[in-house]
Formats: sequence, structure tokens, C-alpha cells
Amino acid sequence: MIMNTYFSNYIVKIDKLFTKDIYRSQISNKADTESYMQTLIYTKKDNSETKYIINIYSEWHIEITVPIKNSNYLYITTLYNIEDVYNYLKIHI
Repeated sequence: MIMNTYFSNYIVKIDKLFTKDIYRSQISNKADTESYMQTLIYTKKDNSETKYIINIYSEWHIEITVPIKNSNYLYITTLYNIEDVYNYLKIHI
């Protein structure tokens, strides 16, 4: 299935959430243009331990790892809509 425009637009919005002067981004290559599988990693430039990881398995299965502030712990959750992923990240960045 080819990635739809709605989904692609939210990927761009998510990328813009992470300010380039604060975060360094690593975006994995997709297997092919019809694949949703992709990993997005955003690392804080001044603290490489602060990492946000977004694993996209399909259009309806997205796993997010976020750091818990003032600790060395990470929280992992699964969401089933790209818009929910964007809103979740907006709260936690």
C-alpha cells in the first residue's frame, strides 16, 4: 500500500516538532515506496541519552519511546493513528 498524503503530512509535522538546533534526527530508509515500516530517532544534541524513537510498523501500528524527564527511564507506548502520535509527542517534547 502506498503511503497516503495524510500520513506523509503528519510525518513532516512530527519532524518539525523537533527543532533542528536542539535535536539531531536519524530517519531510516524504507524498504520500498509502498512500505510504511520506518524508524525515526530524535536525539538531543546536548544530551545524547535523551532520545525519542518512533517505530512505524504500519499505518495503524506505531510504537513510540520517550524519555521520562529527570530520570534515566524510557516509556514505550503503542498508538494506532499517526495524528495521535503527533499529539502525544507534542505533549512530551
